[in-house]
Amino acid sequence: SLLAKRGYSFATSAGHETVRLMKEKIQLCCPQKHQKEESWDIREVPFQLPDGEVINVGRERYECAEALFNPSVMGLSHPGLHEIAAEALRKTPLDCSRNLKCNIVLCGGNTYYSGVRERMADEISALFPGTRPRKIISSPDRRHSTFIGGSMITSLSSFQSWWITADMYNEYGPHALMRSPGFYM
Repeated sequence: SLLAKRGYSFATSAGHETVRLMKEKIQLCCPQKHQKEESWDIREVPFQLPDGEVINVGRERYECAEALFNPSVMGLSHPGLHEIAAEALRKTPLDCSRNLKCNIVLCGGNTYYSGVRERMADEISALFPGTRPRKIISSPDRRHSTFIGGSMITSLSSFQSWWITADMYNEYGPHALMRSPGFYM
């Protein structure tokens, strides 16, 4: 939607792939937590589309990644990525959360933004004073990490008891999830 404001449309599956490439090649995440927008390097950067057209991308290079940590820039009232991680850390046993705060694994396509690792470290440090993540891991295949993890779990024989069949869903509807031993509230 950021580029739509400038008249560009990427609504097709091919368009989504173009946006993914753009995100991985030219998008930036402001590494400093409270850096003012005025200090962003918003010089327009050319990006060649698959059809050969060249578009210029300026402040959108930052705004897209900023929405991960500050969703209000997109008009959303959701917590940021670091706040979601912090909430999960607060729910873990204290002996585990110490290690988890210091060793963070980033996965998914949105972690390809340049500067996202540094920003996550700063944000977690601010939420947990005295804690600085020692390692923030983002593997080269992180775009597929959730799929790989999910496929590994589903291949376990113990996972079959969590399955919900079409017949179960047809009989119970969405409540079939609650009948699964794998459902946690």
